[in-house]
Amino acid sequence: MRRLPLGPATAIVGLYFVGTGLSIVLAPHTFYDRIAPWGGFNGHDLRDIATFYAAVGVGLLAAVPRPGWRAPLLGVAALQCALHAINHWADLDAVRRGSSAGWFDAVSLTVLTVVIAKLALLARRAGPRRELAA
Repeated sequence: MRRLPLGPATAIVGLYFVGTGLSIVLAPHTFYDRIAPWGGFNGHDLRDIATFYAAVGVGLLAAVPRPGWRAPLLGVAALQCALHAINHWADLDAVRRGSSAGWFDAVSLTVLTVVIAKLALLARRAGPRRELAA
């Protein structure tokens, strides 16, 4: 029977969240131009968003060696992605003209939500064990 390594999967999701937060802080104009072309540039709001991404990511990374933390933290990450995806679907018409970010972001966030939610369910089933038989 194959084993799904939930620790490394949680680490990958955590690194995605931390990396997104860092990219917003380190290159806010690039992030705005390429990823978030809605409304006008607002550096403060982007940094606020970065803090949420970073906090979720750090929580997920802390859960890597703590199997009991994985399900709740992956659940929070899935909820954040789901709410974020809904926001993108609702604002498809507001994306800056000529940008493909609207559809791409809405679809990719929806897929990411499903993946993270599945990991959360698997972690819940696994309980305090480090891996779950797939």
